[in-house]
Amino acid sequence: MEEIEVKILEIDQPEMIRKMAQIGAMLEFDSRFEALFFDYTNSEIRERGEVLRLRREGEQAVLAYKTPISLDGAKVMRETETSVADFDAMKEILLAAGFIITKHTSKRRIQYQWEDCHLVIDDYEGELAAVPPFLEIEAPSREQLSHALDVLGIAPEIALPWSTYDLVKHYKGE
Repeated sequence: MEEIEVKILEIDQPEMIRKMAQIGAMLEFDSRFEALFFDYTNSEIRERGEVLRLRREGEQAVLAYKTPISLDGAKVMRETETSVADFDAMKEILLAAGFIITKHTSKRRIQYQWEDCHLVIDDYEGELAAVPPFLEIEAPSREQLSHALDVLGIAPEIALPWSTYDLVKHYKGE
């Protein structure tokens, strides 16, 4: 599956929630997420711009592998993911297979559905609490992504094709 998304930094969260309600976006969930990012000791996965992530989404666990397609105006990734029965067991399997944990994140995620788009507000906790709340818009096409930006009144030039690594680098200089 292709994932087409952008991030809009340093949003006014209450105002963005008001705008989403105004356009008829429906709340899908409001939950805490925990994610572990894995790589080889030589950072091969990250250097290729790829991502191996194990995420706990409420009571669910999801393993994902993402490979980049484009960063031209939006982050476009090929995403392969599957539900995992046991987060901790999957973590141990990945570690036993020789992967190392390169990043651990925790955040509150509020996700809305609008037309075919996911409108997501992420607010990191813990070591990434320095990252202010931001909006992520994920759409099935660039046209729908542009439409969502337009309807929300967001200038396309502030919509960034950034990854979690880009956010961390921007706010924490890592």
